[in-house]
Amino acid sequence: MVALTGTLVDITTRPDALREVVRDALAEHGGTWELRVQINTDLEAMPIEDASVVWDEAISPFTTIAKLEVPAQASWEQGSSERTDDALVYSVWNGITAHQPLGGINRVRKETYELSSEFRGRFNGCPVHQPAKLSDLA
Repeated sequence: MVALTGTLVDITTRPDALREVVRDALAEHGGTWELRVQINTDLEAMPIEDASVVWDEAISPFTTIAKLEVPAQASWEQGSSERTDDALVYSVWNGITAHQPLGGINRVRKETYELSSEFRGRFNGCPVHQPAKLSDLA
């Protein structure tokens, strides 16, 4: 959120301070997020299996491939949002095959995400699931 750029948030006395600041900004202004990627244009200069190599932005600048715009709205409400949060799985692997992450680091992350969501479901007593449509979240 550009509106919050440079904002320092004191979190020493409020454990949910960041959530509260973002919630208040979304309620007042809404928000816009851009999804940006670097296209691999040279497998030697931009290896997929070596996460230590920084991909040169001069060779492949970040390109916006999607934009998410939301109107001003309540984004999180104490006591009601937790039910939805606890029931959903958040993973970079939730998408079509062509958009799934590449590389060894991401293959390791996949299992970590799966184990984490399984544990969270057992610990919270709330089985996790993926909604088929937006109305499934209500």
